[in-house]
Amino acid sequence: MNETVPPISGYPPQPKTSGLAIWSLVLGVLGIICCSILCAVPGVICGHKALSKIKHSGGALTGEGLAIAGLVTGYIGILLAVILIPIAVIPNFVKAFDRARDKAMRIECINKLRDIEAAKNQWASEKGKKNGDVPTAQDLRPYFKNGVFPTCPAAGTYTIGAIGNAPTCSIPSHSQAGGPASPYVKMILYKPKDACALIGNKTVMAGDNVQGFTIVAIGTNSVTVKSPTGVKKELRLGDVLK
Repeated sequence: MNETVPPISGYPPQPKTSGLAIWSLVLGVLGIICCSILCAVPGVICGHKALSKIKHSGGALTGEGLAIAGLVTGYIGILLAVILIPIAVIPNFVKAFDRARDKAMRIECINKLRDIEAAKNQWASEKGKKNGDVPTAQDLRPYFKNGVFPTCPAAGTYTIGAIGNAPTCSIPSHSQAGGPASPYVKMILYKPKDACALIGNKTVMAGDNVQGFTIVAIGTNSVTVKSPTGVKKELRLGDVLK
């Protein structure tokens, strides 16, 4: 008796295209277009994983060409990002750094100009000088720490000027006022019964008013003021009334 072999029914399963291979190509192309590592790196990862799965699928998965294309575009996207991002970012970083440095030097210079003006007023008070008298740097050195006259941090040149006139810097942006300046404490003369201070261009005593601020008390190194809202604060030489 002969044994008949039953016919094979159905069709063998068709190979499927790897989804990772498709994603690899999509992300790789986006990495090139956007110069984005955030797209290019995942594209490379998907490409390697897709090739590995296709290799071990026994023919059940296809898309090797897509995965290779995704790897190529992904690596190109990474290369472009590494080259182009610094080219775009570094100039902006340098500009921001320069602006921050210039602002810091301007603030430091203005503070030094205030120190010079305070020294001028103290010199005038001790030497009996009047408006129009001009001190030299040598005259003012005793009023600075270690006898060192201030210098501009940006290599500008200071003009001391006469008593009654503010000192200036040769760099235009290093002015003490970009608009109306808030007065600041220029000098404090403390006597137990007759203390006074120079705030802006006004000599004040306890009880006086400067731009809405009431002078509460004058000490050896500070002036206590009360703001229009009733808040008390202590000001020292160079502090702005605000």
